[in-house]
Amino acid sequence: QINETIKSKLLEVERTYLKSQVTSRKVTASTLQKQLKKEIAGESFVQYSKLRAQQITNPSSRSACKSVLSNLDVYLKGKDLLFEEIDYDWIKDYERYLKKLSNATNTIYNNLKPLKASYNEAIKSGLFVPDKMSPWMRYEGKKAKSVRTRLTIEQIALLEKLNLRPGTNKFQAHNFFLFSFYLQGMRVSDALQLKWANIINERLEYKASKTEKSRSKKIIQKEAEIL
Repeated sequence: QINETIKSKLLEVERTYLKSQVTSRKVTASTLQKQLKKEIAGESFVQYSKLRAQQITNPSSRSACKSVLSNLDVYLKGKDLLFEEIDYDWIKDYERYLKKLSNATNTIYNNLKPLKASYNEAIKSGLFVPDKMSPWMRYEGKKAKSVRTRLTIEQIALLEKLNLRPGTNKFQAHNFFLFSFYLQGMRVSDALQLKWANIINERLEYKASKTEKSRSKKIIQKEAEIL
């Protein structure tokens, strides 16, 4: 049965070559090899992941996912990567490659997490059915606990008293930071999307880009002064 499948795929490649001769379209040996590989081994993980990244609605999440795939392209050196080629050993090899680049633990984790999500989504959609258990189920990615530094109340008070020349970049950045702070640490991506229409009855009504949940915050005096 396997031999019959291979023969069938070889015939399809031959048809592609003969069609190119009739239509005078150039088809290289490399192109035929890629087609045969795809016919036998399955869909391209790289192409599927890039298409999936384009469909992410959140701008920052989409940018982060594209960055991860760009790093993968560098590792693959322009070669394709099929779903069937991803196994536990491949994942560990890529992890070791990322470590050699002196990436931090969380950077490695964030580079592998979207690949895992893309792989699992392809399985759920029925695009790809692995012969065995998903290799990602065996892989345990490490994530270090982030240490976040925070400004003190005294430091915020000093920032509020800072005297900057109106209209300058420093003046705008200063107001932007304080405005976000007064709104309980609003994300930059959300603050940049705000319009006057978001202000309704002295409240700021908006949808958080990361969670897509509606938010309603009362505009206090200090925020109103910045506006």
